[in-house]
Amino acid sequence: MIPQLPLHAQRSDRVALNGRSVALYNLVGRLRVTGGGSSVVATITRRGRDAGKLSVGTQTVEGREALVVKYPGDRITIPDARNRRMRTEIRVRDDGSFGNSYTNDKGRSSFRFNDGRRVRIGDEGGGLEAAADIELQVPTGVSVRLHVAVGDIDVRNVEGDIAVDAAGAEIVVSDAKGTITLDTGSGGASLTNVAGLITLDTGSGEVTARNISGQGLIIDSGSGSVTLDGCACSKVSIETGSGNLRVTDMTTRTLSLDTGSGNVVLGLRNSPESIIIDSGSGSVTLTLPADFTTTLDIDTGSGGITSDFPLQLTSKSRDEMHGKIGSGAGRLKIDTGSGSVRLRKGS
Repeated sequence: MIPQLPLHAQRSDRVALNGRSVALYNLVGRLRVTGGGSSVVATITRRGRDAGKLSVGTQTVEGREALVVKYPGDRITIPDARNRRMRTEIRVRDDGSFGNSYTNDKGRSSFRFNDGRRVRIGDEGGGLEAAADIELQVPTGVSVRLHVAVGDIDVRNVEGDIAVDAAGAEIVVSDAKGTITLDTGSGGASLTNVAGLITLDTGSGEVTARNISGQGLIIDSGSGSVTLDGCACSKVSIETGSGNLRVTDMTTRTLSLDTGSGNVVLGLRNSPESIIIDSGSGSVTLTLPADFTTTLDIDTGSGGITSDFPLQLTSKSRDEMHGKIGSGAGRLKIDTGSGSVRLRKGS
């Protein structure tokens, strides 16, 4: 749970944003986004010893009306860090915006990494002590890009296209629908009751998701476990550099699971067209419906292979198995550098 805004906050502003596509830029603070209303409205509450030095305004950034909180100086201390160790560095442009994407003179999206002044943000070390906590109301169908360097982000009851770009933030999304794109350099993420096309990229941090549905779910984590319970998406792709993958109660057409090191646990309710599982090291356990059917190719560098299903094998050795289950419709490919593979029959 993201904590309530502090009662000792020093100053609040209320700003309306026009258009069906808007943006927000804020270096430090807590952000709550909720659905509703007929226009985009932001309530900004400044806090910290130097809160009065922050300026809040709107301007056009990348063709969108944007709310921008400007922080003077090149060093920011996070007020009320609550024992959370956080240090990051980010480039901030003269207009107060930051982030890598922009639209070039040919109207195409491009990237720039090193423009703007260097700003250091941390839980200690002097400099400007200030933050801006923002509550953002977003009507149905509005496209929103949210840029936050350090903070907590909570998105609830929103229907539309939401993109979050954060250097270090914990992200919570619940009861949302649309194209949801989440990118945080470090920090965990929690998603509940989310429908649409969901893309999540985190450098490090645990990811949990429950009751996900729609066109697709794509998760890419540099390190950290991923837990998914209750998913009905056409396409699912989950990758982590290191960490366990635990997926239960899933229905999908195509599935890809990849972990550099960690165990894979998968529970399916249907027979997908394609399942690809790759683990550098770690066991793989699949719980499959009784009527499961597939053509399978399993390879383990070291580790045994067991199956509760009757198999029609074309070849088998201690660490390799090829054949089919049932009619052989669909494809199952498992590759693990070291670790056992087990196919369990569910209900």
